[in-house]
Amino acid sequence: MSSDSSKKDIGLLVGRIVLGLIIVAAGMGVFNFLKSFAEKAEVETPAQLPAAVETQMLKKLDREFLVHLNGTVEAITQPNIVAEVSGRIVEVGANFVDGGVIQKDDLLVSIDDADYKSAHVMASAEITRINAQIEQLKAMVNQAKVGVESAQANEMQANAGLAVDDSAISQARAGVKQAERGVEQAQAAVALETSQREIAIAEWKEYAAKTGKDASQVPPLVAREPQRIDVEAKLASAQAGVEAAKASLDAAIEMKARSEQALEVAKAGVANAKEAVKVAEANVKVAEAQLQAANENEISAIRNLNRCEIRAPFAGRIEVTMVDLGQHLGMGQVVAKLVSLDKVQVRLPVAQDQIGFLGIRPKEDGTIEPVTYKFETTIGERKVEIDTSIVRYAPMVDASTRAFMLFAEIDNSKGATIRDTEGVTRSIPVLPGTFVQATIKGRTEKAVYEVKRSALRASAPTLVREMYPRAEWFLVTVTRSGEQVDDGHGTEHPEGLAHFAPVEIIRNEGETVVIREH
Repeated sequence: MSSDSSKKDIGLLVGRIVLGLIIVAAGMGVFNFLKSFAEKAEVETPAQLPAAVETQMLKKLDREFLVHLNGTVEAITQPNIVAEVSGRIVEVGANFVDGGVIQKDDLLVSIDDADYKSAHVMASAEITRINAQIEQLKAMVNQAKVGVESAQANEMQANAGLAVDDSAISQARAGVKQAERGVEQAQAAVALETSQREIAIAEWKEYAAKTGKDASQVPPLVAREPQRIDVEAKLASAQAGVEAAKASLDAAIEMKARSEQALEVAKAGVANAKEAVKVAEANVKVAEAQLQAANENEISAIRNLNRCEIRAPFAGRIEVTMVDLGQHLGMGQVVAKLVSLDKVQVRLPVAQDQIGFLGIRPKEDGTIEPVTYKFETTIGERKVEIDTSIVRYAPMVDASTRAFMLFAEIDNSKGATIRDTEGVTRSIPVLPGTFVQATIKGRTEKAVYEVKRSALRASAPTLVREMYPRAEWFLVTVTRSGEQVDDGHGTEHPEGLAHFAPVEIIRNEGETVVIREH
């Protein structure tokens, strides 16, 4: 059964395909039959029409360029005020609130100063103690100097005694020599007397022999006994004198030895006294160094005591407070952020191709010859004028925006000029965050032309010049700071501008382009 039904389906499919082919063949036959009876269309060549161009009469003129600047006011001075000592806050200023107006030296917060007062008292007491110690040490120095003078006097006395001893030794030696000469003289006298005595005795014996007297009994006077006794006594005395002179010499030598010993003692005393002076003076210097350190400690204690009162360094406003009454502050903790309104600044981004039109003169130190401009802002529905001076520029171009950053300063002592409903003008400070803008007259270019932007089409980066035989038109290509303009034609030849001359774009101002002959 299934095979019979499959054969029936295949037969139906083949029949449908054959029927379709028959219908297509019949259609093509009808189309060819109708086409054989159709008329052929005539081909006409269209007329060549002249190109429609827009012309513009160019006039040479002197053009003053305008530069549009805008930016946001920001504070120049906006420091974070930090605590320089630690402690508990025991008082806050009356205006210590977010947005509070403050004057210079107004109290912001006061920290508990009990510990710092104690440190100050201790530092002062230490200074007093060291001063007393220095006075004692200076007295010791003076006493040591007196000791030096006394020791030097002893040394001089010892030197003088040594000189006396030298003189005594010389005298004693001279006495010894003199006594020895006396002994020699006495010995000579004894020898002479002995000789004379022997002669006298011999003569007496001859006389006694002649006269029959006893020769053995020589009279004392004949024997010169008195003379003998006298010369022998003188000899003994001279010898005793020698011994005495030698004793004196020995005594003088011993005295000199004692004097030399005393001199050495005196010299040692001088050296010791001088060393005592040095030690005392060194102790004074140490004490003076300690006094200097104590003075620094006192200054530090006073400074820390003064730091317990944190005051405003300038007049301005409190942007935000970070602490409150009763809070414990750590050293270096931020207390508040202040904003000075005396002088504010505006960052003014300027495109690189616009900076030349401002007419500013940058200096090597990053400043600019101050140029004053009037900026505008809106307060409510009123336009406000602000006198602003551009004073410096950033040292580099912003890589993301390719903008050159100028900085303008606003003196808030003059502020912004606002006119009230009665026509009276008054000055108000310019607050940070204010958006300001200005259209500034820049430099003037002479002998330029204003051309519609559509007359110059940017395409090729190279100079192209081409003559159009049917009109005095020109074709130029200009390259300037990334702008490439070429194939601009349809502009009527201006007076003073040479045919086929390349031109330089001075400035592109939207629909208008300022050019001059290159």
